[in-house]
Amino acid sequence: MQEQAVKDLLSDAGMTEIKAREIPMLTAAPALGEFCGETRLAGTRADVVARLKDGRVMAIECKVSNSTANSYKRLVHDTGGKAAH
Repeated sequence: MQEQAVKDLLSDAGMTEIKAREIPMLTAAPALGEFCGETRLAGTRADVVARLKDGRVMAIECKVSNSTANSYKRLVHDTGGKAAH
């Protein structure tokens, strides 16, 4: 449900959804203003990958956690871990 809500929000913001594909490096990411659903990005999984209109690539994790500790662990892994690639 969260993943679809994120996709709807991106579409409402004028972005275009494209077919998901593996993204081994940033040059293979969606074009400016495009996004795709669940895929592998630089060796790790991302729920949604978007190329912002300023050229940055944004990996979006669409999960809900029931505890503060799990939310913190996920945030550290997904921001720090994916940023390292």
